Amino acid sequence: MHRVFDILIHGPDGRLEGAYCRGKSSKAVLLLHPDPEHGGHMRSKIMQFLNAIFIKDNFDTLRINFRGVGKSQGKFSKGKYELFDALAALDWLTQRTGPTLTQLWIVGYSFGALIALQSAMRRPETTNFVSITPSIESGDLNLLTPCPNGLFIHGSEDTTVNHVHTQSLSETLQRQNNIINYCCIDQADHYYTNKLADLQNIICDYIHQADLNNTSKDIAQNSRTLQLFHS
Repeated sequence: MHRVFDILIHGPDGRLEGAYCRGKSSKAVLLLHPDPEHGGHMRSKIMQFLNAIFIKDNFDTLRINFRGVGKSQGKFSKGKYELFDALAALDWLTQRTGPTLTQLWIVGYSFGALIALQSAMRRPETTNFVSITPSIESGDLNLLTPCPNGLFIHGSEDTTVNHVHTQSLSETLQRQNNIINYCCIDQADHYYTNKLADLQNIICDYIHQADLNNTSKDIAQNSRTLQLFHS
């Protein structure tokens, strides 16, 4: 059983409420919740669902409430300043995990997916992101590089955010030589009603693929080291 610790992080506009779970690997993930003006918070059903996926794979997991949500201080700014909350949480997470960290992920849903993208593009130490139904129509994504490897997920029947915008963004990033995956879940709405199993399978497959890629890099690095040693 993984124990979840309630924590407070020093944020740019006061304390940020968080929930942290220590894993048994060298991987860590920051999970960002949807729009609080539509009921989003770090303990909502979708966030607990996502948290469980990464806990099962032994990630260190950190969820936060954005400013003005739950016990987090400050006032919700509708995307203007929440990026800085996420960056403060990333600082806390990387300091907590230490130098043994091999994979740093940022995962978000809807509004949180937009902030996850903005965060990933500003932190080169990020190795992977998962952007689920990102609300990119109103988001500032002028900074498209640098960008880590990532996965976009959207529902074909989402009437809240058009999946065409997500697909277009993924194609833009692909043209910039990033390893970007895009998956549209057939018949899924914005809340993935009756499609959570599909969502889980896609994320788990992507985690597995990232582990394989990371292992391949380690093997290649070790091979180069041996070549240098024998030269």
